[in-house]
Amino acid sequence: MVSSKKVKIFFVFIFVTFILFISCDNGTPPDDEHINYAIIEKLKNIVTRDLVVFESSSFPPSTINSLTEYKAIIFGELHTIGEERELVSNLATKLADKGIKTEICLESPNAYNWVYEKFSIGEISELPDWANYNLRSRAILDSVIKYNSVNDNKVKIKCIDANIQPHFFSNSFKGLAEYMSDNKLLTEYRNNFPNYSANNYFDELLSFKNILAKNPEIIGLTKEDDEFNILTRMLDDEIISVNIRTNWQTDYLTSFSSRENIIKANAEYHLSNNDGTIIFYFGCAHAQKKSFIGSDVEWLADYLYNRNTITIGRTISIVGVPLKGEIINSSNTDTFNFDLVTQSRADDLFRIVGEINSNDYSWLALSDPVFSENKIRAKYIYSNYEIEAPLKEQYDA
Repeated sequence: MVSSKKVKIFFVFIFVTFILFISCDNGTPPDDEHINYAIIEKLKNIVTRDLVVFESSSFPPSTINSLTEYKAIIFGELHTIGEERELVSNLATKLADKGIKTEICLESPNAYNWVYEKFSIGEISELPDWANYNLRSRAILDSVIKYNSVNDNKVKIKCIDANIQPHFFSNSFKGLAEYMSDNKLLTEYRNNFPNYSANNYFDELLSFKNILAKNPEIIGLTKEDDEFNILTRMLDDEIISVNIRTNWQTDYLTSFSSRENIIKANAEYHLSNNDGTIIFYFGCAHAQKKSFIGSDVEWLADYLYNRNTITIGRTISIVGVPLKGEIINSSNTDTFNFDLVTQSRADDLFRIVGEINSNDYSWLALSDPVFSENKIRAKYIYSNYEIEAPLKEQYDA
């Protein structure tokens, strides 16, 4: 993953796309060949009319009001930008201010869900070291905790991803046993549970699941206990996650599809237990309504738009795009600068946005028919890819 050092402009962009990638060789502006000059003036007029500009990482009231009608808000991130997390946490707290029961579901392992939720609402005073692995998540946690400390309508943090790393379940199981230290039976069972590298690990997971289903009293639980539900859901995901990790290198597409299925199942679980709004903060590929980038799977947004009965017609997908700044590269070995305004073609939507608003945050809803009826160029992020397609089929806010 890459992370942000400094970003000068952040552009929040809602769009949906059928995409064609055209690779650029470097960061210099390309030649004028194939530029659609006929669309430039039309785009400039639309952006000038519809762009909402704001100076800080707080959505303007008009934008917040437009988002209150949605059950699911999917914010697609680029794994790079700290300001992006400020926007997400601010959005959640502004919705909570309006009396909406608000949750944020993170791209973090479901095994950590219980500890993130308890920490976010103040039931745990400190996040254990084993759970404090994701600095991106921590930034949102800190903001939400500050809000929750002085507000009754608390924002909850949830984790709904698969256990991509083998230690996630083991760490969480140990932490839960320590949290429930009065339950000596569970502590003893946990102390005798094999490490994830043991040959009998998978078999013991199945045995553990059987105990919970038939004889939870063996580990000092009843089916009415919250911890029973926590452990049951943790086990279900870890059993699937073992196969995901095992086949990740040899059958990536199947593993990735299984991972996305875990995400969708956990999203369904939390949606069915929340009568307010859930913000799903994930990588931008997961926020696609159709599979146009990344693996050819049914992504989270696709599922929420088209198959989840709770969210059909009540879902909006947002992608955040940094226009220029300095970031750390994917190998964490160096930094590089990017500027989509100067490095994009004249008919590129982001260039046009940047030319109109060069210093602040901005919000553009692609509600104008031009984004459905025309192929629009967009150099999607700081990477060397361009999109040229109707920008109304991949994201929509």
